[in-house]
Order: sequence, then structure tokens, then C-alpha cells
Amino acid sequence: MNQPVAPTFQTLTPEQLQGALPLFFDLLPEPAWEGGKPSAADLVAWLDEAQDFLPAETLTIIDALQAPGHVALRAEAAQSLLRGFQANEALRPYVDHALYRASREVRAVAPSVGGALIAALSVLPPVEWKVKGVQQKLRIRWKPTERAARLAGGIAILARSLPARVLEQAIQSVDISPAPEWLGPDNLLSVATVNV
Repeated sequence: MNQPVAPTFQTLTPEQLQGALPLFFDLLPEPAWEGGKPSAADLVAWLDEAQDFLPAETLTIIDALQAPGHVALRAEAAQSLLRGFQANEALRPYVDHALYRASREVRAVAPSVGGALIAALSVLPPVEWKVKGVQQKLRIRWKPTERAARLAGGIAILARSLPARVLEQAIQSVDISPAPEWLGPDNLLSVATVNV
């Protein structure tokens, strides 16, 4: 008898990939978050507040991530983040389950929420996996102020992991007047030199 094939990043559509990230976030257990798990509204508000302190290059990428027509960019960003989380033994089951669910259900994600989730997860702190006897505990130390201070670096690392063509098309379609100097084809990813 044929076993169902587990979904992979290659078998999911951009819409499914984009939807897998909020599924992953939803699957992370509430008790794992020290100080409480942020809601989608909390993440959007966090990103809005953090933007006052970000360089123009980072803001341009965040604007592109939150633009309604940039499903491909959000899908690539979600895939990049989920691949990184999948490499973490503690997070792998959550990623695998999110991919499975994304392959079977369509999840509409508001662009502003999708972009905020990508930004927040780009600076997710190291996740601790504690094993004490037979008990296992996942722990995420989310400190919004500390994470906001690292946002420019997190977005820069994420931008470096995305296909240049997708990022360039998305950034060029964001209304930037005047266009920043770094947006030229030779300088597109110069934002990636920001220290983390």
C-alpha cells in the first residue's frame, strides 16, 4: 500500500509556504514563551514601534514583505526561516507539522501580519530544549525590546538568504521616492552587512 508522501518545501505552492509560517507559530506551545506568547496583533504593534529606529534599507525590505502583491517574497522568506527552524531538533516537529497542515489547508494571511511574523521570527531568540528525566521542555525567551534592537541584523541575514531576483522585484515595486542609493543592482544586498 502506498504511504502518503510527506510535504516538502518543493511540493508546496507559494501560498502554502506563506501559510506554513503562521501555522508553525501557532503550533509553538504557549507555555514555552517566557512572558507569554505574543499574538499576531502584538507582533504587528511591535514591528510598528520598532520601525522608528530602523535604517531605511531595513524599512524598505519590511515594506516589501508587507506589500499585498508580494506573495513570492513572503513565501521565500517563510521557506528560509522554516528551513532554519527545521535544522533545530527542538523545532523540527513543529515545522514538519506546519508543512503537513499547509499542504492540506489554505490559510489566508494578511500581508501586514505575514510581514510582521516574518520580521519577528527573523529575530527569534535561541530556543532551549531541556530534558529532565522523561520530561522535555521547550523554552523561548522573547523580550520585545531586545529583539527589536536586533531587527535590522535579522532582516539583513534573511535578505541575504532570499533569491536576489525575488527580493529585487519586490523592493523595486515598493513606492520609494526617491529611490535609495543602495537599491542599484550592484548594491541590492548591501543591507546584509549590518552586524547582528
